[in-house]
Amino acid sequence: MQLTKNEKMNTECSPCVEHPLKTQTKRLTPDEIIDIVCEHFKLQRVKVCGKPRYRYIVETRMIIAYLLRSDRHLNLSLSQIGGLLGGRDHSTVMHSVKQIDNLMSVIPEMREKVRAVFMKVYGNLNYYRND
Repeated sequence: MQLTKNEKMNTECSPCVEHPLKTQTKRLTPDEIIDIVCEHFKLQRVKVCGKPRYRYIVETRMIIAYLLRSDRHLNLSLSQIGGLLGGRDHSTVMHSVKQIDNLMSVIPEMREKVRAVFMKVYGNLNYYRND
């Protein structure tokens, strides 16, 4: 069966009014996201997912929680994210996500830091929430 020109066009998704994406966003596993963020901040994954509570490690951990929660393709629960981050409780993850949201709304440097991490992880800013 031969497809007409209009039918061929409908089988492929390209940038348009309904889908204004210019480049494809990477779909990564949670482990890949954690590794990329750890590499970005030059931290060992063992430390980030472990017990240390130094400010720079906790901040990195919170950014990872924020990214994992924001990734709509992964659709991870708070408990699942907590498990990936060293067995943390769902309420700890919820607090981390809210904390990053709050810090981004009042501290421009934090907004830029998260934006840079987002760009490093996904390769573009298609899904970056710039509220």
